[in-house]
Amino acid sequence: MTDTLAATLAQNTRCATCRHRPTPGYRTCGDCVDRIRDDLTAIPTLYYKIAALYPVPGTSNTSGGGGRGHRFESKSPANDHVIALTDPRTSGQGRLGGLHHAPSVLAHWAALVREYTTGQRPIAATIDVHALQIIERLDWITRQDWVGELALEVHQTHQQLRDANGERTVLVGKCPNRIDDQGTKCATKLYAPLQGDTIRCTVCHHPWRRTEWLDLGRSQGVV
Repeated sequence: MTDTLAATLAQNTRCATCRHRPTPGYRTCGDCVDRIRDDLTAIPTLYYKIAALYPVPGTSNTSGGGGRGHRFESKSPANDHVIALTDPRTSGQGRLGGLHHAPSVLAHWAALVREYTTGQRPIAATIDVHALQIIERLDWITRQDWVGELALEVHQTHQQLRDANGERTVLVGKCPNRIDDQGTKCATKLYAPLQGDTIRCTVCHHPWRRTEWLDLGRSQGVV
């Protein structure tokens, strides 16, 4: 077996966005598909909230497009981060952790999906329409090798919008769940949810009940 073939087989036996096995015929597991769908569903509402509070003069905040460079109108440095998320000139594509303009992100992926699945050119639409277009094609998207890139960018966009809306969560600790026969710990950061009594690790998907949070934090020196 060649190294290339071995690498390909190894890649296809692991979900593109976590360490679980993918659903047969897909590049992702069921839990990760649900997370992508949840992120896409939440993004438009979160975006409209901050776009209404921090509009960028002379720009349209609801559709994709725009170039690079920033000339923000905020007089408060604390607001510049939020305004960047509503400015079409913001582009985090290709930069892990970069700021994302949500309408541009979803417009990019919706256009890509439309072109590949229908052969038609992208059409201008609002952020909620683009989100719906992507959700409707998730069955096809999750069979593609690039689904991991889409999932990461969409998740980063969702997290940035949550933070900008003040929906910050509290760090509980790192996931101590063993993920292989060698006893390797998952070590993904666990954050208390805004609602509910369970933290589900975003990587290994192990559930942690509220009754376990305090002991988990204390054992790791977080609380």
